[in-house]
Amino acid sequence: MGYEIVWTPASREDMTDLLGYISRDSVENALSVIDRIERAVERLREFPLSGHYVHELPDEDVRELIVFDYRILYEFTTHVEILGVFHGSRLLSNAMKGRL
Repeated sequence: MGYEIVWTPASREDMTDLLGYISRDSVENALSVIDRIERAVERLREFPLSGHYVHELPDEDVRELIVFDYRILYEFTTHVEILGVFHGSRLLSNAMKGRL
């Protein structure tokens, strides 16, 4: 039960890229990070407002979760749409270019 979770193609690509990047050093760590991100996103099914407002954006429908050093941006309307997953050191404008 709960809200539907929809991963955009770009956010799925972010996860694939993240897995590949971390796997260069440790496959075990990469799988652990991906698992934690997926579990955090899954909790949005029941608690879609648990994320923080994104201070760089005026749209209050866009929120974020922080997992380790990664930002998970999502929009909550009638469902939860995962917009992107990126390292927190990246500028939002660069990481989400063309997505918002």
